[in-house]
Amino acid sequence: MEPVAAFELLPSEMWYHTLAAIIRLFPGIGPDSYCKDFGDAPALALEVISTNRLKISRSCSFRSRSLVVIDWNANREVHSAIRDVLDRHPA
Repeated sequence: MEPVAAFELLPSEMWYHTLAAIIRLFPGIGPDSYCKDFGDAPALALEVISTNRLKISRSCSFRSRSLVVIDWNANREVHSAIRDVLDRHPA
């Protein structure tokens, strides 16, 4: 599969959202990280760290739901037709 065709299978917004979500899981990697470092968890509530991971997982599964249950062949055909029209009539 060509890279362009593979990129069309997964909407760019979802790809970027997923990458951002994964990066936030690494402690101390940047200001968006959920934890400042590996010891950044309440002593009596270690499960709090997993709360954000569950939210991310639910968000990604909600966003990707249509990738599993939709007829992508028909969707690609429509997308291709729209792209052809837009290519012929640039804004």
